[in-house]
Amino acid sequence: MDFETVKLTLDGALATLTMNRPDVLNAMTTQLGVDLRDALRAVRQNEDIKVLILTGEGKAFCAGADIGEALRVNRDPILAEKAVKVFLDCIWEIRTLDVPVIARINGDAFGGGSTLALACDFKVAVETARFGFLFVRAGLTGADAGATYLLPRLVGPTRAAEMLMLGEAVEAPEALRLGMINRVAAPEALDDEVGHFVTRILNGPSLAIKMTKKALAHSLDKDLMTELDFECYAQTLCIQSEDAREGFTALMEKRKPVFKGK
Repeated sequence: MDFETVKLTLDGALATLTMNRPDVLNAMTTQLGVDLRDALRAVRQNEDIKVLILTGEGKAFCAGADIGEALRVNRDPILAEKAVKVFLDCIWEIRTLDVPVIARINGDAFGGGSTLALACDFKVAVETARFGFLFVRAGLTGADAGATYLLPRLVGPTRAAEMLMLGEAVEAPEALRLGMINRVAAPEALDDEVGHFVTRILNGPSLAIKMTKKALAHSLDKDLMTELDFECYAQTLCIQSEDAREGFTALMEKRKPVFKGK
């Protein structure tokens, strides 16, 4: 599929979705949001895809809102709501996608760019990247693009309040310490670090990984009994799979399993 502001490429079971406005650090416009959302939906419909990488073209992951567009929608409530909601749709698509999503954070991620990264299941950042929740610096609420949902669950409500109410930015090593991201890498090692996750996911039992992602998402909002009921369903499904038989057999034979996603 062709998009105006993003690139979606396929390499076997791996899909890569790249925000492609490098001249403005991949700043977020309504069109970028529409393209991201539609590309994510295309990934959802492709059963051959087992893992998705989300990244930015050029030297930044995503600079947040495009100021020019923000000024244009400032006096139009219909356009303003559309500009806000489309990126909420993107967060929803990432969080509910069956396959794991890896954020390849190749540079700064500000505003909604930060939350796009944090919505992913795995986050690998170049060591020079900064994460900035700068909404209030522009007179905007920190309650945007999933920030008030995602950030407290990663760093706790106290730290999240400081970051969102004061418009604080953190560098990648601090983000790693806070539990916001999984790995920090030197620029020349970023793709290798992302590749480690890709390889392990592609070689893993895709049904089991899918059900684990669903369970993790549910657990953030459900009571214990509801989550235990879902775990019963998920594990009953997986224990009957071909991958489970292969996994058990490989353990007994003391070899690496070869999973087929069935």
